[in-house]
Amino acid sequence: MKERLLITTFLLLLSIALNAQVGINTAVPDTSSMLDISSFDKGILIPRLELQSTTDVTSIVDPANSLLVFNLVAVNDVSVGYYYWSTPLSKWIKIIDQQDQSTKFGTLFATFVSTKTQVQTDILNGPIVFNYASTNRYNTIEGASLSGNDLTLPPGDYIVESSVYIASGSFDYILRINTVQNGLIGTMASVKTQIEIVQQKQIAVFTTTETSTVDFIATDSSGEDINGFIDVNPDLSYLKITKL
Repeated sequence: MKERLLITTFLLLLSIALNAQVGINTAVPDTSSMLDISSFDKGILIPRLELQSTTDVTSIVDPANSLLVFNLVAVNDVSVGYYYWSTPLSKWIKIIDQQDQSTKFGTLFATFVSTKTQVQTDILNGPIVFNYASTNRYNTIEGASLSGNDLTLPPGDYIVESSVYIASGSFDYILRINTVQNGLIGTMASVKTQIEIVQQKQIAVFTTTETSTVDFIATDSSGEDINGFIDVNPDLSYLKITKL
C-alpha cells in the first residue's frame, strides 16, 4: 500500500513539474515564461552554424517556423549574424541592426565622364560607356566596389538614378544597365538633357543574381547608338545606385 502511494505521489509531482515554468539560477521563474534564466555576468549562446544561403535547408533539415540560429560565415546572400527561419517565406531572415540597415539600404554614388567624348559632329562608334571619376563618390553597399572603370555589385535588387549634363547642345538618352534598358523594365521614356536647364533624372530598377561587373551605358531613346556631339560635364553628371 505504501509503495503504491509513493508511486502515485511521484507521478503527481512529476506531472506538476512538467507543466510548471523552468528556472535556471532562480527559484522563482517568472510566471509568464516557460524558461527563466537568471545571471548577472553570463549570457546565452544560440546555436551557431554556417548557412550557405537564405534558402539553405541542408544545414538544418525541415527547420521550424521562427527557429533562431547564429550564422558564422558571409557567403552568397547571407552574412554573419542572427537569422530566424520563416516558413511562409521559405527562407532565413536576418535580424538586422543599425549598421545592417545602412548596408541593406546602402547607396553608391559616383560622378562620371564619357569615354567617347567627341570634338566634332560625327557618328559615334557604339553606345556611350561612362567612366567613374575617382573623386566625389561614396559607397555604403556591402560587397560593392569601384575600381577604375569597373563597378561591381553583389546580388540584389537596385534602384539606379542617373543624370547627364553635357557641355553644349542636347541629346536624347536612355539608361541601360548591361544589356537591359530601363524602358523594358518600367515605363520610362527617354530624357532630353541640356546644359543650363534643371537636371532631369532617369530612374530604373534592376536585379542581379550574382556578383558581377555592371556597365552603365547611354543610348538614344530606341536603344540605338547616339549620333552627334557628346561632351559630358563630369561635375554635374552622376550615377546613383541604391540597394533595396
